[in-house]
Amino acid sequence: MKRLYIILIVFVNLILQITLYNFVKIFDVVPNIALILVVLFSLTTNEYMGGFIGLFTGILYDVLIMDIIGINALIYFIVGVTLGHFSEEINRENKILYIFVTVIATVFYHFATAFVMFFLKMDIYNILLIVDKIIIQIIINSLLCIPVQRLLSYILGLVNIKLFNNRL
Repeated sequence: MKRLYIILIVFVNLILQITLYNFVKIFDVVPNIALILVVLFSLTTNEYMGGFIGLFTGILYDVLIMDIIGINALIYFIVGVTLGHFSEEINRENKILYIFVTVIATVFYHFATAFVMFFLKMDIYNILLIVDKIIIQIIINSLLCIPVQRLLSYILGLVNIKLFNNRL
């Protein structure tokens, strides 16, 4: 049942990501809450659940927004599996760790997207034009990480799930 709530949260977030979040641009940059959710859920579960959440989020994101299906699914899956693998060794009470990992995941997301697009022979020279927007998204994602984590704790606490204190 806990996994069903997590999947529901990811699905609702993606609906909000493609509708409401576009109106909440900061310096013409939309925060990537989906990536933040993958990071938070992966750090509090294991590598299998982290990979599943990443793959599910990426596929939904690709189907709803992207022209090419699979890029976000691959990147979110790698983030989910990697962070889920290290979830046993982390201190879940350390909020700075969540912020640090979110920064690294956002950098990895943009680097991996450019890398995959390069091998798909897509025009990646435009990425150099949006480096400032990528930096702004890194800052926004890192600032939103803890409020999103607290909101998740509150929402999951309503159904008696203690995600950030206990294992799933």
